[in-house]
Amino acid sequence: MFTRLKGVVTEHANDDWIVEGLAEFYSFDLLYRAGGMSKDRRKKIIEKLAKWGADVKNLREGPSKGPVTARAVVLMDELDREIRRKSDASIDDLTRALMAKRKVSLADLRAAAEDIVGEPLSTLRSPLIN
Repeated sequence: MFTRLKGVVTEHANDDWIVEGLAEFYSFDLLYRAGGMSKDRRKKIIEKLAKWGADVKNLREGPSKGPVTARAVVLMDELDREIRRKSDASIDDLTRALMAKRKVSLADLRAAAEDIVGEPLSTLRSPLIN
């Protein structure tokens, strides 16, 4: 996994979705960026993950796996789009900030995102993570 290779872990098991969501997000997004998949294929992946994770009500219920990770990936995609809309940055900048911290929590994710964009992000106020 991308983030585990760099030693990013979560402080609490209920924040495991952060690392797992980022790792799975990058597993296809980097291929897309490199030209190895079409925009339509990327969109279908997100749609499939959204469908798989549709019944998830809370991402913070212990170790992330299956539908929880799928829904976390969708949230990461939404977060990337919000960061890009509100700044010249992307989820890559957020990931680098988390990698520098190494041991992260939801509070760290929110703080790093706010530092990058300059304001709180609505994606990180989702009922899925509160």
